[in-house]
Amino acid sequence: MLRVLITDSSRPIAERVAKQLSGDFLVEICCDGRSVLRKVRSFEPDIVLLDMMLPLLDGASILHTLRTSGFAGEIVIVSANQDLFTCALMEKYGISYGFIKPYVPENAVSCIHQLAVDLLNFADWDVETEIDHTLLRLGFQMGRSRYECTFAAILLRYNGEEGDISNCLYAEVRKMCGKRTKEAVEKAIRDAIDHAWEHGDRVVWELYFEPRKDGKGPSNEVFIERIVRALKHRER
Repeated sequence: MLRVLITDSSRPIAERVAKQLSGDFLVEICCDGRSVLRKVRSFEPDIVLLDMMLPLLDGASILHTLRTSGFAGEIVIVSANQDLFTCALMEKYGISYGFIKPYVPENAVSCIHQLAVDLLNFADWDVETEIDHTLLRLGFQMGRSRYECTFAAILLRYNGEEGDISNCLYAEVRKMCGKRTKEAVEKAIRDAIDHAWEHGDRVVWELYFEPRKDGKGPSNEVFIERIVRALKHRER
């Protein structure tokens, strides 16, 4: 079942739209901008109905963060005015549908249903390309040779390689990448993650991972499992 995130500064409006969608979709609601970014990370929606005038964080900033982080879901915007800035944003971020406030909730519901049909018919998806794009967005160094062990671990896990990460997954990565030991694989993945964590956009990272209290990046295992989960959701 596809997931839809409804955002609106007016909770009654958001709840009205959500109620009409709840029989056909998994639906969540957000009424402020900062919650939207956290909810996208945890809920992983396929479609977002985005109010451009949310409190705490405006719609333009949300759009920029979502698209630069690699969020590939559909976005429908609602705005109090259809100025040139909003039109430019729609073109820049590949948004085809928008509504002017006050809008008729039933029209938004119909739009979301049509987008859902389009998404379910979409089949042109390549996991290796998606892995590369995801790692580069997180700040990994250009060139797959610089993150080959990380790439291989994600691909293997995505394709069903099970078992303990140290004894099973690293052993298979070692064969794929020509490493001498599992320890060398572990270190290569750790070094790649640490470099990306240091140089990447923290806002992008927080779309995938909950911030840690110690301020460090995720462990190898958490990183691999979370990226695989995001990839499987995108493919669906």
